[in-house]
Amino acid sequence: MSPIFGIHRKILNFEISRLKKTIEFMGEEKRELQNRLEGDIKRILAEKRKLEDDNQNLRTRKIVESPEALLVEKKRLEEKMKRQSIDNKKIAESHEQEVETLQQKLEDQIEENQRLRAINQELAEGVSFSREVMTLQMKNMELQHQLEMVQQSENFKDFSKETEARMAELKEAMDQKFREEAPWKPQQKYYHHKKKSNA
Repeated sequence: MSPIFGIHRKILNFEISRLKKTIEFMGEEKRELQNRLEGDIKRILAEKRKLEDDNQNLRTRKIVESPEALLVEKKRLEEKMKRQSIDNKKIAESHEQEVETLQQKLEDQIEENQRLRAINQELAEGVSFSREVMTLQMKNMELQHQLEMVQQSENFKDFSKETEARMAELKEAMDQKFREEAPWKPQQKYYHHKKKSNA
């Protein structure tokens, strides 16, 4: 494994780890927001039911006691409910802003995921290219070695041919020398043989 690939792999692992932590954090934040929303909704509904019950009880009681007091109490309750409605609206707007913020974070995270996938793709392509380069380099070294062996073999063949030629020249020279010196040897043998026959 090349050092560059090791560095890229460490960067990718770090980015993946950071991405997992971010997703986990966003999941927890989403769950907390959902729990808060559910709690606020339950509280608002409970307060609304209580106000409705109180209003109904008050109306019943004030109608029996005094119509004028009923009108005053009714106005007070209406103002209270109006304020509560404004507060509820503010809470809803705040929650809506939180949801929009969370949605923006999710969109940003999606873009980050796409960027990481692109980086991962580039790294994968780079690793594939590096492997191909290494494979070609190894094949090149192997072919170079084979070429050197072939060249050595060719040089050996040339040397063998040259040696054979030199040996042939030496043999020819020896044969020539023998032919030059050989003619008197048979005559000498024949002369000795004839001399012995005459004796």
